[in-house]
Amino acid sequence: MNSKLSLNYFYNLMYQFLAIALPILTVPYVSRTLGASALGEYYYITAVVSYFNIFAILGTTDYGQREIAKRQDNKEARSKLFWDILYLRIICTFITLIIYIVFIFLFPSKYYLLLIINLLSFISWIFDVSWYFQGMENFKVTAIRNGLVKILATILIFILIKRPSDVVLYTFIYVIAGLIGNLTMIPYLKDEITFKKFKTVDVFSHVRGILSLFLPVVAIQLYTVLNRVILGALSTSTQVSYFSQIMTIINLSLSIMSAFVGVLTPHIANIYGKGLNQEIRKLSKLAINFVYLLGLPMMLGCLVCGDLFVPIFFGYQYKPAIPILYILSILFIVLGFGQVLGGFLISTDRQRNYTVAVSFAAVPNLILDFIFLIVFHTGAIGVSIATIVSETISTSVQIYYLRDLLGLSDFVKGFLRYGLISTIAILPISLLILLTGLSSVLKLIFIITIAVIIYFIILNLLKDKAFNYMLGPIIKKVYKGYKGNE
Repeated sequence: MNSKLSLNYFYNLMYQFLAIALPILTVPYVSRTLGASALGEYYYITAVVSYFNIFAILGTTDYGQREIAKRQDNKEARSKLFWDILYLRIICTFITLIIYIVFIFLFPSKYYLLLIINLLSFISWIFDVSWYFQGMENFKVTAIRNGLVKILATILIFILIKRPSDVVLYTFIYVIAGLIGNLTMIPYLKDEITFKKFKTVDVFSHVRGILSLFLPVVAIQLYTVLNRVILGALSTSTQVSYFSQIMTIINLSLSIMSAFVGVLTPHIANIYGKGLNQEIRKLSKLAINFVYLLGLPMMLGCLVCGDLFVPIFFGYQYKPAIPILYILSILFIVLGFGQVLGGFLISTDRQRNYTVAVSFAAVPNLILDFIFLIVFHTGAIGVSIATIVSETISTSVQIYYLRDLLGLSDFVKGFLRYGLISTIAILPISLLILLTGLSSVLKLIFIITIAVIIYFIILNLLKDKAFNYMLGPIIKKVYKGYKGNE
């Protein structure tokens, strides 16, 4: 199990990383070429379109992944489930598409082209079958095929995007890359499932279960994507760009944890169906340590290097975003736990608890957004504070619902252990380098490189279980001489 789970984590990490790496690898270039205002328009429209996405796919992604995981050994059962969900997706997407077309003509005309290009997204959502392969714990298919397409899209951005007016072309590259990436997975279904005609399946038999996972998706969108919509409506596109660019960095870093959750969710669903509760408790402790292992050094690194990183990576016009990075760096811990614990709730059929947890966060987030934007006029900084508060509420409620699997001592011990290691690895070398006369770029490179090396050396010397459990088999695959904690 160790090797399989770890290698699936490796493939899903590649998939999650590249899903965000397309914007990340181009951020320094695009930030300067398109500018904060044009890029803010892109983020604003993307946030609007994402609301249509949640109604087009409902909760079929999480539901499909979980239910396929339970039917891994039964080709007939998983084939029927696949077609049930796919046909339902087609119906919902078609209805949502009609509403979207009407919506385009009600929106300000300056956004027409961006909205029209996103019509292709509806086709992309139908052909996204990554949930099936994730449920089968086959992450290699999604990682490699989508990865190649995204790399090609990144190259096109560097070649074709030259000026702020190219924001339309920039949007098209993103949308078409998503569509082609999803289409490349379709051929791999041939030997996995058998075809079922529409009249032979029961499309609406899973609606109740799907809707139970749809509600938390809506709630999450309310206090994540809606932040950008409200910010764009009550502030400026430049403020949207500041907030969105920093969140892009946060999400890229959290993709490492998202990959872990993506692998863990079907795995837990599978062993939960077999009644292996002791194994689930073991994995919950591992998950807590894994969040701290990655999240604490990321947060500390942002606090130490934020004033260097932002102007170097985004350009000097983004210097007002530095305090936003300081505030949102807390998400490395809070949102990291939110993702992992949400995966446990869904996998163990506690989706109702998951819905309550994320719903608790939506209302205070909306209230705080309006207070900060209308009363105090704090722009992206206010939205960042609202985000931290809402995510903390959501994660706290999830911890409460998982109290039978989680121990408070596990949280305290993990924080002290990885907090101390992170401080030893990052703080001394950072202070030393910051006091030198090196250029800002060299300072940032040296701090990141040396701190990461020291951190991993300490973890290996301590034979850290979380580090060796998840990363040991991957490192051994690359470097045969690695021993880990064997």
